Amino acid sequence: MTEEYPRGAYLLLLIGGILEIIVGITVILAAAMYMMVVAESGMTIFTVGQMPGEWMFELGAVCWILYILWFLIWGALIILSAKWVKTGNPEGVHKGAILGLIASILGFNIISLIGAILAFTWKSPQPAVAAPPPPPPPV
Repeated sequence: MTEEYPRGAYLLLLIGGILEIIVGITVILAAAMYMMVVAESGMTIFTVGQMPGEWMFELGAVCWILYILWFLIWGALIILSAKWVKTGNPEGVHKGAILGLIASILGFNIISLIGAILAFTWKSPQPAVAAPPPPPPPV
């Protein structure tokens, strides 16, 4: 007998979490290339108000790092929620659905949001109960 769990919800959460991490890694690479180009071109000599351009460059680097961490953290939490959903235990599925819902909203991930909603709507299959035998015929 196969283990019962919400397969569609699990797959959508897993795919959404993996895509979230891929986006985070892609942003890491793009940000690193952008920062190297800006640093090599000497564009840090301008000023914005009273703040030197070098500070703006460092502030931009910090913002990129926070943006990257944002996607990596929520992607990891979405994958964790997929693992909980796969347990098939109604309590684990519910916890995974809650975590997946929060992580997909904060991570701006529509795919995992749909998976979390599917996990919420999943009902655990009830074990089949055999009907009692019919009463004996009257004698």
